Amino acid sequence: MKARSLLAYSNPKWLVFFVALALGLCLPYTSLSADAGTTAVSVSAPSQPVASGEQFTVSIFVVPNTALSGMQFDLQFNPSLVTVNSVEEGTLLGQGGASTYFNPGEIDNQSGTVTGAFGIITSPGQTISTQGTFATIRLTAKTQGGSCPLGLSGVVVGDINGNSVPVSVENGEIAVLMPHREVFNWWALSVIMGVALILIIATTIGILLRRRQMIDGMETGRSG
Repeated sequence: MKARSLLAYSNPKWLVFFVALALGLCLPYTSLSADAGTTAVSVSAPSQPVASGEQFTVSIFVVPNTALSGMQFDLQFNPSLVTVNSVEEGTLLGQGGASTYFNPGEIDNQSGTVTGAFGIITSPGQTISTQGTFATIRLTAKTQGGSCPLGLSGVVVGDINGNSVPVSVENGEIAVLMPHREVFNWWALSVIMGVALILIIATTIGILLRRRQMIDGMETGRSG
């Protein structure tokens, strides 16, 4: 018997339940490079390095190859370099005034993961085919510097019937700068130590010269 269309349910709660279930049961199809036959999902991160303590945003950007009605993803990051503050819905699914349901997923800043983030269109019969931002992730850079990979996994994009469509995935990366105060402290300490060493050497030489002059004077007085 042919499966009943998910959009036949007029109650948005049923729609959310069945579309989310369909997306969750679909096996993810991922690739590291985009091609013309897939929906492209990418991590859009700042191109410039971020400073320690700086807050910044990362976007999950989608370029559809077919009409879409929902999506889910997981994200991995280096928890020693950044902290995820929140995951918020973007404007992708709400295009054209469509009603949506968005679940930000679970943030784990100990293991460095965001899991189970998903969103769907709840307006019956409505889909989107125009590119846009599916989710915006707000992060804060920590005090340790380095390059932080931002990797997508478990990416599933669904059509109006809750069937998964082929996707290509492009991960991101953000550079975190070392705190300026640490660089300054090491530089200042080096200068202070260098000046102190010069003063100690100069003082020691001065004492030795004065002592030598005193000895020479005493010897001259005795000989006279």
